[in-house]
Amino acid sequence: MEFTIEKLKQGEYSLYENMVFGLYNDDADENQQDSLMNSGKIRKTVERSFTNPEQVEINLFKVKNSIVGYVLLTFFWSNEYGGLVAIIDELYLIPEFRNKGIATTFITELAHNKNYSALNLEVFKENNAALNLYRRMGFEIVDRHFMIKRL
Repeated sequence: MEFTIEKLKQGEYSLYENMVFGLYNDDADENQQDSLMNSGKIRKTVERSFTNPEQVEINLFKVKNSIVGYVLLTFFWSNEYGGLVAIIDELYLIPEFRNKGIATTFITELAHNKNYSALNLEVFKENNAALNLYRRMGFEIVDRHFMIKRL
């Protein structure tokens, strides 16, 4: 499927916000849906993407000028991987545009970007469709514990 990728613009905020909630509603169980994401977090991320694009990048997937999904990328330097690591923090496509090759094409192109030494992503254990896609694309589950301390 032919699509374009464009950076988020100010006037596209509400469509982006709706898709973020769509992602979290798809992935979270009923008890978590309201606690994982809120408008304040989304607004902070969008503001950061405009003021610090070297840290946070929000791209929209468009088919015939209609927004059909988004990807949120963040970046960090890794001594272990010997360079800049791109984190696919969120990737979402509206249901009717899933399984059409958009995510696969995007990730393949990102993997060929010579600016990055590794790609990183996180998947809910229950999201078998995403797990299968990422495994087919060469991602592997790392034998480490993911830990976080919320501040």
